[in-house]
Amino acid sequence: MSSDTRSLATKQKTFRDLIERARSSITDIIPKHLDPERLSKTMLLAMTRQPLLYECSVESILQAYMTCAELGLEPGGVRGYMYLVPFWNNKLRCYECQPIPGYRGLMHLARSCQNIAYITARVVYAADRFEVTYGLTENLLHEPCLDDNRGPAVCVYAVAHWRTGEKQFEVLTRSQVESIKSRSRSRDKNGNIVGPWVTDEDEMWRKTAIRRLMKYMELSESLERAIDLDDAQYATHRGPERASVNMTGMLNAPQERGPVIDIGAIRPAEPVVTDTEDPASDAPPGDLPWFDPDSDPPQPDKPKKPRTKPAPPSIIDQADSIIADIRRVCGPQIDRAAIEGHIGLPVGQWTEAIILALDGILMRLSAGESPSDVFPSVFGGGTI
Repeated sequence: MSSDTRSLATKQKTFRDLIERARSSITDIIPKHLDPERLSKTMLLAMTRQPLLYECSVESILQAYMTCAELGLEPGGVRGYMYLVPFWNNKLRCYECQPIPGYRGLMHLARSCQNIAYITARVVYAADRFEVTYGLTENLLHEPCLDDNRGPAVCVYAVAHWRTGEKQFEVLTRSQVESIKSRSRSRDKNGNIVGPWVTDEDEMWRKTAIRRLMKYMELSESLERAIDLDDAQYATHRGPERASVNMTGMLNAPQERGPVIDIGAIRPAEPVVTDTEDPASDAPPGDLPWFDPDSDPPQPDKPKKPRTKPAPPSIIDQADSIIADIRRVCGPQIDRAAIEGHIGLPVGQWTEAIILALDGILMRLSAGESPSDVFPSVFGGGTI
């Protein structure tokens, strides 16, 4: 057996043991519809299908596992609820696992919102008939070509039906989708895009349209958390949310047929630099912002409170104990500051998942891995 094969087998066993140990930690946060044992199995199966995940830091794998449990979205699989994407962290000089919700995962969470009755997204190809009209009455018509060769994708749209009976849609052109794709941080050492933008591009187109449509939605806490995760994969984050526009009955309102768009004659639009929009740029006159000059000026939004709660003293005591064991193996170069830099969180925000990650680091060292492979950012070489 070669050394690479032995190393991979050691990492597989390490991650399998860690996830099994971490299973008891998710029982309080996992939704009732998802079984902890099934989630552990799908997590390990997803890693088997993408071996580069075994090169990711232990803490990022465990954080991804906890995130899937918190949102109730299984990683990998045919459903495509959640993708586990390894991307290279230049600062830490190692791969990290980034959980990225798929468009089906976002729709699954959106359907649990009280104000959403139905939501879907479709990709439009060059051979399809596609008609969209804007203005006081808005309408969307898509007749897909049933031939095998539908041509390249030219745009994508998402439609939502509110429980109040209102309907709303959002359309994005190819150039807008490509601009968002170009900002993805899910890349390998050579800077090439990896993950679902390569393996499931049509689904990423649909998710992009759904994300744009969600700017009008009243988001649940889990859906907002999933959107935060999706934002994390891009180099530029979203700007201010677009103002909500009432489009009651726009898809069902009686109206004359608008002009049919010749898809083949569409010229690419100018690239979109950021995914931000003027909150009042396309709002009806009645929705434009205004204020009384005699009143107080509008106040900026209060910053959101951090999601992470301070770690209790018991967590810090456990961490100190494990760090002491790690230092006995690695030497004085590994101290609390080095661990903070390696994990990317100050000690005061550590959780039980971080304790499991520290245990995993100690297990890897005990299994014979060198300190330079476990802590490349400290010792200056290798990958986790």
